[in-house]
Amino acid sequence: MLCQLTVFASAASTDTVNAQIDLVYGGANGIVSMTFDDGYYETAVLLNELFAKYNLKGSLMIIGDKTNRGERGHLSASAANAIFDDGRLEPQSHSMNHIRLSDLPSSTASATYNTEIAQAKTLIESMFPEYDILSFAIPHGTMDNAATDYAKQYYYAMRTNAAGVQTLDPGFTNSYGSWAAMYAPATYRLRNMYGSFTDDEQWALVKSDIDNAANGWYIPLTHRVGDVDGTDMSYAVADKMFAYIASLRDEGKVWVATYSEAIKYVRERQNTTLTAKKVGGNISLTATLADKTQDGLSLDESVFNQPLTVKVEVDANCSKVYYLDGCVQKSVDTFTEGSKRYARVEIVPNGEELMLYTEEQNAETLPHDYTDPTCNTPATCKVCGFTTGTTLTHDFADATCEEPKTCTLCQATEGDALGHDYTDATCTAPKTCTTCGKTYGSTARHDYASATCTEPKTCRICGTQTGSPLGHNNDNSTCADTKCTRCNEMIPSTKSHSFTSATCTEPKTCTSCGTTEGNALGHAVNTA
Repeated sequence: MLCQLTVFASAASTDTVNAQIDLVYGGANGIVSMTFDDGYYETAVLLNELFAKYNLKGSLMIIGDKTNRGERGHLSASAANAIFDDGRLEPQSHSMNHIRLSDLPSSTASATYNTEIAQAKTLIESMFPEYDILSFAIPHGTMDNAATDYAKQYYYAMRTNAAGVQTLDPGFTNSYGSWAAMYAPATYRLRNMYGSFTDDEQWALVKSDIDNAANGWYIPLTHRVGDVDGTDMSYAVADKMFAYIASLRDEGKVWVATYSEAIKYVRERQNTTLTAKKVGGNISLTATLADKTQDGLSLDESVFNQPLTVKVEVDANCSKVYYLDGCVQKSVDTFTEGSKRYARVEIVPNGEELMLYTEEQNAETLPHDYTDPTCNTPATCKVCGFTTGTTLTHDFADATCEEPKTCTLCQATEGDALGHDYTDATCTAPKTCTTCGKTYGSTARHDYASATCTEPKTCRICGTQTGSPLGHNNDNSTCADTKCTRCNEMIPSTKSHSFTSATCTEPKTCTSCGTTEGNALGHAVNTA
């Protein structure tokens, strides 16, 4: 159903919309923040199991030095982190050594405050860096004004063990029920201080505490839980307590929050300015968080970012309003209170403007964060998956010897690879593709011809030579030319002849080999 959002006139603007931050997250009537003191290991394990059973959560108030040392029976930092990783329990501060912080000697008070209050917070934060340590569980339930004023510099709330129903809007004094000393119906006292009770009697008193806190902030305080000596509450009573709280949560009557979550919500609500105004037929909501609380504590946006629940009045005929979570469009059904119609939405202080629409928005125009289109998918939002436009056309690169035609955009293929066209291997190169030059296998063996007198071994295929020629096998001891016994070639002698002089009847004659040279001199005839 289409609807208009109701707008109320004011002195400042005719576009002011009737809207307010709920006292409790989700519009519930009350808050339940379960706290468990001293950091006992067995209790933490049991709580983690019971909280998982009922989808609940709570806070362990850690004694800094005991946890840091891993004192017997108490959680060590590593054991605590393993339990906290399940997301059902968180750490908060219960001092460094559990010293009573009242009536301290003036000579030691300042140093004690520093150790038990300030250094405890620093140590617990160092052991559990993922958690915001915002609260201080007062040791022994009592603390004088000097210690309280000191602790107020470091913590956003302090929890005592004074019985009572904590207000949803605590003030800023040091009195019980204020931020400096919040009420904690101490369920352990039913057993340890009021005497011995049966489980049924204790459960009746616990249930009465819870029912009395139906429209307030219920912060039960327990130490050890389980079925061994010294526990404040048996498993059976704890199981009934958690089951009952879960049922109230499921009915929308209470918000079950860790102590720090509840502190964040209430502190933010007390220090946030909500602006709601009409924009066209829609509503714009902004929530501005102050820099400091009324009691002077800084409000760090990185810590105080718990969503606030806002109730906005709409037209009596309006059944649904729409809003955007990034680019995801969400809607909420409206509801009637008295004679008026409302929508309930969430907004983070100092976050982006939240626009409430009277009509479903066109998905195409939402602030999507698109991926580029591909050949297989159009442009697609990385957050919500919405698509727009069309796919791209494949841009195929030519097939190669080893790959078919392949799209350069999306790597899709078409057809088959060409296959290699190899030449035969040679003595100097393996088989080689004539298309792409890729080689395969190894080179062929050389086919060597034997060495000769004048040539070394020579490959008949490629002419590669190796080694040395054999050299001629001839008689080189004579000065006469001799024939090589291998190749029959006449090899000139390298030795010189030793010639005799020519005579009248003989030419010059080598005395070694008998080789002659020239002619005989001939006779010289005397004719006188």
